[in-house]
Amino acid sequence: MEYEIKSGPQGHYYITKKIREVFGSEIKLAFNNKAGVIYPQNANLREVVLSLQIMIQDLKLRAGMISMEVKGNE
Repeated sequence: MEYEIKSGPQGHYYITKKIREVFGSEIKLAFNNKAGVIYPQNANLREVVLSLQIMIQDLKLRAGMISMEVKGNE
């Protein structure tokens, strides 16, 4: 899933109800100057890493960094 989140006039970000339902009331945010990740405070970090690896593959596909070739029965 992907959401666009914009800050309000005071610079606060509003996290939609759907995201809050998935992650709960306490979250962690890890980021650098290009990307970030939000995950539940009590998340298993191994599961977070595995999930991020899937998301990275999806981003690579969308960025054209890898191609998806489907071969038919030959």
